Amino acid sequence: MPELRNGDGVRSVQIEEEHVQRILEKLDRFDYASLRHVIVLLLWRTAMRMGSLRSLDVDDVSLKDGYLELKHRDEYGTPLKNGQSGERSVALSEDTTHVIEDWIEHRHPRTNDEYGRTPLVATNYGRISRSNIRKNVYLVSSPQFLGDDCSCDVNEHSYERIHKCDDAVSPHAFRRGSITHMIRNDVPKEVVSGRSDVSPDVMDKHYNEMTEKEKMSQRREYLDNI
Repeated sequence: MPELRNGDGVRSVQIEEEHVQRILEKLDRFDYASLRHVIVLLLWRTAMRMGSLRSLDVDDVSLKDGYLELKHRDEYGTPLKNGQSGERSVALSEDTTHVIEDWIEHRHPRTNDEYGRTPLVATNYGRISRSNIRKNVYLVSSPQFLGDDCSCDVNEHSYERIHKCDDAVSPHAFRRGSITHMIRNDVPKEVVSGRSDVSPDVMDKHYNEMTEKEKMSQRREYLDNI
């Protein structure tokens, strides 16, 4: 089953590509290369788990070649869900690499964690916490962030209370949405599987949010000439 922690199960729904693009456009224009921008960009573009995002160090980024190295470092407080079998290299687009480069060079707080490592996703206090990642994702995915109306009963949508909004989604929703987006765009399952560290069987059962008609139409494209 997908990882569900501290109430994430309530919001473990997919977020649609159109919604994410609106979020990224606003961040690109008004909060470029910020901590929040980097969090959302990597969660969506790589479909990685929140724990994987948190595990990254600045040294794990190859800006020259445009990729990330995900490493299992349990003894240093940043394990990967599937241990060493979850270690992999993740390619980044040129656009994503530029944002990460600008974050590192201009906006990174230059802080280390308790092991002396320099986290890629860092705050003024060191490696970002899981709760901090969640709050940032809840905030940008809430309707208020884009100026839309909200259907929840929460009056205050501050950073500290944004988790109360039923219309905001968790980091896991970005992972599910990203995987579904890749599948809808005919990315081979073995490629999606390797990139997001999820088996094809688990992907079909828990992450593929395509409707049955969408699946049929996708199959038809391959079978029309048979």
